Parts: sequence; structure tokens; C-alpha cells
Amino acid sequence: MLKSRSKTFAYVILVIVVLFLAIDLIAGFVYPDLWAFDAATSVCRKNGWQPGDFLSGQSSISGGLIGKIVTLEFIPRDQIRCKRIRIILQRPLNLVPWKLMEYSEEHNQS
Repeated sequence: MLKSRSKTFAYVILVIVVLFLAIDLIAGFVYPDLWAFDAATSVCRKNGWQPGDFLSGQSSISGGLIGKIVTLEFIPRDQIRCKRIRIILQRPLNLVPWKLMEYSEEHNQS
């Protein structure tokens, strides 16, 4: 009787893990990577930048089936304050929001 309970428990845990991974995989396709851009602009606002303060930007996304890392670089209009802003965000699971890993401002060398 004890063996059957532990076996049933193991199957239940296995099914839960497989379902979680399947849902996370589906969320990776449904959850837009554009939300990383929204998270990055939020970080910029917290550091004193406004949405119209940038001339251009570029991004790169890397990751596998579970989780991603995005690197965004912005070139501000105000070249006096800094030359470039670099933001690295991570989403360890597709079901969680983007998390700030690094924020840096590349300053002009005087």
C-alpha cells in the first residue's frame, strides 16, 4: 500500500512538472518579447530619461526554450549626458516578468 501511494505521488509530481514546462514553453511563444522594450524604457524613466530622449536603439535576444536574455542599447539625443545606454534584462522563465540585470551609461571621454 505504501509503495502504491509513493508511486502515485511520483506520477502526480511528474505530471505537474511536465504541465508547468509545457505552459512555460507556450508562454514563450505567446508572451511578446516587445515587453522587454517596455521594461527597458521603464528602467530609463527611473534613471531620468524620457521616451523622446533617444535617437535610435538596437536589441539582441538570446535564450532557449525556457528563459531569455535581452540586451538593449539606446543612443540619447543629449550626447552631453552620455553617449550610449546599455540595459540587460533577463527572464529566467517565460511566465515571469523581465528582471534588470545591468544598467550602464557610457559617458563621453573629455
